[in-house]
Amino acid sequence: MGNSKAVGVFLSIFAILSLSGCGSGSNALTNPNPQAQSANVFTVGTDAPLPSVVSCEITVTGVTLFNGTNNVPVMTQTPQVIDFAQLSGLHQLMDLNTVPTGTYTSATVTLANPPVIGYLDTSVSPPIVNTMNGSLTQSTVTVQFAQPFMMNDNDMVGLRMEFDLHKSIQVDGNGNFTGQVNPTFYMKLLAADDSDASIDDFHVGFVGTGDNGAFTVQGPHGRQWTVQTNNSTVWDDPAVAASSFDNNTILSVSGQLDPVTKDIDASEIEVVSMDGFVLGGLLTYVNPPSPAPATTADLYVRYELPDVVGLEPGQIESLTLDGSEQYRIANIKNPITTLLFNNTLLAPG
Repeated sequence: MGNSKAVGVFLSIFAILSLSGCGSGSNALTNPNPQAQSANVFTVGTDAPLPSVVSCEITVTGVTLFNGTNNVPVMTQTPQVIDFAQLSGLHQLMDLNTVPTGTYTSATVTLANPPVIGYLDTSVSPPIVNTMNGSLTQSTVTVQFAQPFMMNDNDMVGLRMEFDLHKSIQVDGNGNFTGQVNPTFYMKLLAADDSDASIDDFHVGFVGTGDNGAFTVQGPHGRQWTVQTNNSTVWDDPAVAASSFDNNTILSVSGQLDPVTKDIDASEIEVVSMDGFVLGGLLTYVNPPSPAPATTADLYVRYELPDVVGLEPGQIESLTLDGSEQYRIANIKNPITTLLFNNTLLAPG
């Protein structure tokens, strides 16, 4: 088990967008005049969760910023089916794009029907996941920024995009899902060093080592990033040296994008796996229940790295526990954490 999530959660991340490809409308991102000034916008996503909802898949067909004249696209590979329920409060790096300088006043997200809602049915034991095909009350959502944001030449700016599951997924008077989704987003532009524009738990594969503590990684969909480390970078397992990383190494990187180099300045690096695979998701059932030591646990799989035959995201998989597992709490490097989180304290959710 990884150490990057709190009690009861293995790993939970947003489906990371690799948007470096050119899609329709991508000419707005190209610069026909090499003298024209431009800024850089990277996008991070987060959410406000809703209990019992384990997935909310919606097709995103575009994300743009309005500069008073044009809607400038910052999502170029479309359409993308995004599971917004996977965020669980994390900030996940989605893309990095070049946009013209200027004053930006709003952001627009364009969506397509139908949304697919997955929810945990606890009326049976062990719980199962049911799905519902829903409908959008609107396909285009524009959010006006609280204050206009000026982008200057060579600026690095973060677009923080939060999808509010609690307000978006409609329920009736008895609390049952109606299937209607009224998409509610909160979006704002932030300076690159703002804590709300930080990158959490960015899962990548190791590619190669560079100079001065840097190395190259590859995220889903093939986009490569340079990760820069320094004396302040926290290594979750100092016993595993970076020199031992190979093409089978899966890492979790947290940090911020450097406004000059466009590298990820890493604040924390975790080695997730060097010879196996990783499953991320949500515990839905534990047997026997606490305080007895758990021998099995059901995991709703939100993602897997690498692709494992027979294991599919969106399904519940049963895991066998024999007591040899390591139980850790993120950012607490003290062995006493085993008293706070262990196989006798596992719980659904």
